[in-house]
Amino acid sequence: MAKIRKNPFDGSLGKETDPHMDGKMDMSGLPGLDLNELMPLVAKLGNREGMMLFSMIAELVEAGVTPERYAAFYNAYQKLRPMFVHDAADGKTDAFDEDSDDMTESEFKDKTLLLKIQMKGVTKPPMWREVEVPADMTFLNLHHVIQRVMGFYDGHLWQFNERAYDEWVQIGIQSTGNFDSGLEYVTDDAAVTPLYDYLDEVGEKLEYVYDFGDDWIFTVSVKKILDRKCEYPVCTAFKGDLNPIEDTGGPWAYMTMRSDPADWKTLKKKEKAEIAEQAGFESADDYYAMLKDNLFNMDSVNESLKALNG
Repeated sequence: MAKIRKNPFDGSLGKETDPHMDGKMDMSGLPGLDLNELMPLVAKLGNREGMMLFSMIAELVEAGVTPERYAAFYNAYQKLRPMFVHDAADGKTDAFDEDSDDMTESEFKDKTLLLKIQMKGVTKPPMWREVEVPADMTFLNLHHVIQRVMGFYDGHLWQFNERAYDEWVQIGIQSTGNFDSGLEYVTDDAAVTPLYDYLDEVGEKLEYVYDFGDDWIFTVSVKKILDRKCEYPVCTAFKGDLNPIEDTGGPWAYMTMRSDPADWKTLKKKEKAEIAEQAGFESADDYYAMLKDNLFNMDSVNESLKALNG
């Protein structure tokens, strides 16, 4: 069963006005914002649906929608709702039936996701890796997959979001407060949240953020859902011979460095020395050796992926 998120309405939503809005925007008495009415519905929703509902209402308030217009919208929704929700007498389930998540689990436990992991901010050409992973793999293991296919060393904070740094969805490891590498706030524990909680359809996307200083950001999108379960993650295709290199400045630095390995033999000695110096290396040979160490090798990567327990 897909994990049920902690009720986002458990608090003062609807009882306080936005400090940036006029006091008349208090919407606590409107239909659809009554907590007694909302809580049973939200309790049945999965991760994505619950936060979509919460986000929609929050955006209406922040956008300055008047109570009158909100009430009109809500009343229209109530009239249209029968078109989307089947009556139990027909033997069909509500669109928000809590058993629907069970179907998702059984459907995906023997599936494989083909994911495309593409670096944001890098184009012409783009830089990406495609991997096959078990659909019920956790996001913690997907983090380890990305670390391996990108050549990182897992030395910085990371998280998955719908959009980078968006706190509506923040999948990661919670900090214990003992100077560990966890996050202060998560919506989903990456160690137990399966991929199909969010990546359950072709075209679904999340963004993976690594190193909150250099801001390596990757779009993780579902390319295919395969009717088999792979034994372990496998990298099947790639574009971009040079891996991103930690602590070099992020995607902008990658754009500068990625052509160096191919161009190295055509550069003059003085040009090589200048490039190496700008990159913080004492010699051109040291810089070039570092580049060669960070070239993508699919066979080596797939050997390391076998060690991951899907």
